[in-house]
Amino acid sequence: MPLTPQRREQWRAIELLTERMEAGMAEQAWGDVAELELERRVLMEAFFAQPVADAEKDELAGFIRALMERDRAITDEGVREREAIAAKIGHVQTGRRAVQAYGGNQQL
Repeated sequence: MPLTPQRREQWRAIELLTERMEAGMAEQAWGDVAELELERRVLMEAFFAQPVADAEKDELAGFIRALMERDRAITDEGVREREAIAAKIGHVQTGRRAVQAYGGNQQL
């Protein structure tokens, strides 16, 4: 027996939030992604508050695997973005130190 219509609707709401998270990722709106993830976590906790029936396990396992793949893509992109920002900050700090060193030499 697959998911009941009510459980399928609950899962669809989780998928919709995941889609919105992916859209936020594409727009580099990481604050939005984090907020959506919190909303989605609440929905997932509510979904799994009801025990999974044996008949639902196979279908739900497929849904969960797909969700985990999508989450991995979002996380990987977030890590790449964080690293890019860290590199930019490093360049700015290097530039600032160079300006300070140059300014210090001007006073000699």
